[in-house]
Amino acid sequence: MASTVSRECDVAVVGAGLSGLTAARRLAGRGKKVIVLEARNRVGGRTESVRLGNGAVGDLGAAFLGGPHHKLMALVAELGLAMDKHPGLGDSMAWIGGKAVRYASYDANLDDEAEADIAQGLERLDAIGKSMDLTAPWQHPDAETLDRINFAEWIERTLHTEGGRRVFNKMVTAILGVASSEMSALHVAWFYGTTDSFATAITNRDGGWDYSLRDGAQEMSNAMARALGDRVILGKPVHRIEHDGAVVRIFADDVLVRAKRVIVALPLHLTGRIRYVPPMPAARDAIVQRAALPTLSRALVRYETPFWRQEGLSGTALTDHLAPLLVVDNSPADGTCGVLAAYSDGAAGRQAWKLTPKAREKQTIDILVRAFGPAAARYLEYVERNWSDEEFTRGGATPMFGPGVWTSFGPAFAAPVGHIFWAGADTATCWNSFLEGAVQAADRAVDEVLASLA
Repeated sequence: MASTVSRECDVAVVGAGLSGLTAARRLAGRGKKVIVLEARNRVGGRTESVRLGNGAVGDLGAAFLGGPHHKLMALVAELGLAMDKHPGLGDSMAWIGGKAVRYASYDANLDDEAEADIAQGLERLDAIGKSMDLTAPWQHPDAETLDRINFAEWIERTLHTEGGRRVFNKMVTAILGVASSEMSALHVAWFYGTTDSFATAITNRDGGWDYSLRDGAQEMSNAMARALGDRVILGKPVHRIEHDGAVVRIFADDVLVRAKRVIVALPLHLTGRIRYVPPMPAARDAIVQRAALPTLSRALVRYETPFWRQEGLSGTALTDHLAPLLVVDNSPADGTCGVLAAYSDGAAGRQAWKLTPKAREKQTIDILVRAFGPAAARYLEYVERNWSDEEFTRGGATPMFGPGVWTSFGPAFAAPVGHIFWAGADTATCWNSFLEGAVQAADRAVDEVLASLA
């Protein structure tokens, strides 16, 4: 039986994703002794960059950043990493009702009435987010009303055209990975409020999808881990945290870390796997139990060239019922190949993962052929990652807060518990679930820790 290795530090960090490593880096820069414990045998969390067969880098996890991501942009600059701007040009494609449709607006087959309906719906949704204290959505004047209904009900009450309702339902599944009936109206308004507006969240023109990192999004975490050196310990899932005195004890297999404070930077629902002594407050347990992540998988399909651009297409495609539900251009800027990233979310994603790998690959390619034509069948490589299958992730995007969660348990969302503090993109109140959110949550947790140690 292996003996236990004991380490001591000022602040321990659980989780070596972007948020955890950003927190550790900032604390180390303030002269604090830090130790990071990571369950996986790699860093990066929900970012995973892979080398494709031709040597190009592809992202199987979170991939994009944008101009409004001020904290993330600053971090990338500090780390000296190269970015490439997304072309962001061209029409989109949709496979709707059994046929391919080309469009340049929010969706295919929209008439003037539907466009006006969408505009008024977005105005009302954005107004809720802008009038909300994003650190306390349960305090919004209409919180009880909005948290009593799911977003599908809000859509039915607010949108008046079939096209408008279709677009609003799609925007939840495409971005959040769930059906509109699975989240409360308050939660959806809060989520888009953290990104400033729905339009900002989805656009690759001065929005959240403007740039990608030349060496992949995971390189941010790799660079920080290299600088931290042996202060990052891999392959050590934390299973117990004792916080009943001045010193916090963190147990991870054969490693025991004693620290003055600990930052837990994990997906919200995974924080519940850890045993806390003494136990977490009831409200904290309750919100964690209701914070499962949506189904999410991502496939990369490599081509000799980004052929769709020659047809004036952006590489974006939507489908109405089969996975993948969303496709985006993820090609490297140097033109060495074309890459389409295909997202499979929600119920359609769950159905796709019941298929054999070959059948799932065929379904994805069939959708691409329907959207982009016969050239999409001439692919060179296909790789995929099911984030819901990952033991230390179990999904993607933002926690699925259904009706009643925010108004019943909201104050426990990211509130410190004694010497335990929380980070991770799930807890962000700015660009929640995006890479920017991971950095914002890290900064908030570090500020809380430093204030408590002062």
